Amino acid sequence: MSLVLNSDIIDSRDIIEEIEDLESMLEDKSCGEEDIEMLDELRRVEKEVESYNSDWKYGVTLIHERYWQSYAMDLAYDTGALQTGQIWPLNCVDWEQAAKELAYDYSIVEIDGEDYYFLSC
Repeated sequence: MSLVLNSDIIDSRDIIEEIEDLESMLEDKSCGEEDIEMLDELRRVEKEVESYNSDWKYGVTLIHERYWQSYAMDLAYDTGALQTGQIWPLNCVDWEQAAKELAYDYSIVEIDGEDYYFLSC
């Protein structure tokens, strides 16, 4: 498995770089079967995500499903929807439901058996 794919959040530009590295290894004939499989997997992901979001080469964020709810919380704070330092009503927010509703604007791509959310536009 690629180092890129060990993260809760992946930037598409890191995948592009990984593809380029693997292609270079393929040209040099210095890659093994696992490298070829990973290259095929990453090319598939690139094609699939790019069909939903044309910003692939500029940076599309892919969020692992295990981090999705935390991502929704972070996004709420980062966009100013909520202010840090408040206790109420933040301790009453149903973050699971908030994450489900946020997911309506996102699609899912499977990478190496794991699901990642990305913004559909």
